[in-house]
This record gives sequence, C-alpha cells and structure tokens, in this order.
Amino acid sequence: MTWSLVTYRWGDATAVAVLRADGTLVAPPDLKRWPTMLELLEDWRRAEGILRGHGDTVFDRDIDFRGQRFTERITLEAPHPVVFTRIAGPVLGIIANEIEGPDDDLRLRFSFALAVAGGSVAEQEYGDSMTGDYLKAVEATLNAMRRLAAGAPAVSA
Repeated sequence: MTWSLVTYRWGDATAVAVLRADGTLVAPPDLKRWPTMLELLEDWRRAEGILRGHGDTVFDRDIDFRGQRFTERITLEAPHPVVFTRIAGPVLGIIANEIEGPDDDLRLRFSFALAVAGGSVAEQEYGDSMTGDYLKAVEATLNAMRRLAAGAPAVSA
C-alpha cells in the first residue's frame, strides 16, 4: 500500500486526504476532525490509527442521497465485487455489486439488505424506491464498464 497524506481544496474549504499511488484522492470522514495538516501532525497518534485502516481496497466516503447524509465503507474485492456498508446515516446495511460476464456482455448483479428507521412499512417503501434507483445506477455502471472495455473513458462528456 502506497499513499501520501495531502491537503486539498474543494471550493472555499481546505481539507486533509489520502492520495493513493494511482492518483485516487480519498477523504475518510474521520480525517475531517483536522482542518489542516499541521493540526493532524500535532495529533499524530490518533491520526495514525485512522490512516492505518484505509488500505488500497477499503475506504470510507460520505454521500448525500435523497437529502440525507450517509457514510459508507467501500470494500473492493477481487476480482469484481464492490460492497458498500452503510455505517452511519438513517438507513444502515449492506449493498453489494458484482460485475460479471465477458467484456462484450457485461452484467451487474446487485443486492441490498438495509434497515430503515420506522419499521417494516417504511422499510418496504424505501426498498421499492431503492429498486428503481438501482436499476438506473446499474444501467449507468454497465455503460461506463462497456466504454472502459471498448478502450474509451468511463465518463463521457
């Protein structure tokens, strides 16, 4: 695992993040407690524990989804599964995505097990809406993977 600790700017905000060898910038939510590199270094003992937990295949991200804030731990498994574990927010649980098939016939298997505050009726309503959202996300992911398999950038302008 090779990475660097960096300071970056997003709009008017400055924050600390991990820059991986492949150029990926990861900002674990726990790093937000230190607004500057100097403050992080002054509290290195605590920061070191947080940084040790973020390797090349596991990282945390904060997302805003449907007006709500979540923290997900993303685990990249060989050769293709990606597991999103909701570790903070109003809906907790696991979402698993697995890319399957040959390059010319990619398929995405996804599943989710989520617990929604409010009980079974709220869970059913949320599950139904997630299915529609995921079908859209699956199509976007498959299109990006097909572009990559064809040698094009994953995101088109």
